[in-house]
Amino acid sequence: MTRWHLTCDRCDASVWTGARGEAFDAWCEACQRPAGVASRADAVCPGCGAPLTLGAPRFEELYGELQQLEAVLGAWAGDAAPLARLLPERPVFLTDLDPPEPAPGDPPVLAGALERLAAGEFTAARAGLESAPERVAASAR
Repeated sequence: MTRWHLTCDRCDASVWTGARGEAFDAWCEACQRPAGVASRADAVCPGCGAPLTLGAPRFEELYGELQQLEAVLGAWAGDAAPLARLLPERPVFLTDLDPPEPAPGDPPVLAGALERLAAGEFTAARAGLESAPERVAASAR
């Protein structure tokens, strides 16, 4: 049986559901409480008597899905702030994005290839870079 990890988007509350050895970790979707049970036959919430979830949740996260849709539509319309709160931070290193400047003494083919690379002419730049492997290999070190 697969184990599921359920977490709250607003607070740090979380719970696991699924088999844990011979017993089960469970979740009551009615009263929103975790429970541990010895067998599938005991899968009834001790608090409210509702059936416990032992695996995949039965609920649909419509509110969360609506928040995501609203954030995407807002970003599309020019307001990216709500979407930025939903997406994880991903660092961007400018050195990974910016091609190197041509160095003094570079062969004209290589200097031209680096200028094409900076201009976004990737197919043309590739031909020049492939014809000057010694400079490319040296800059990778």
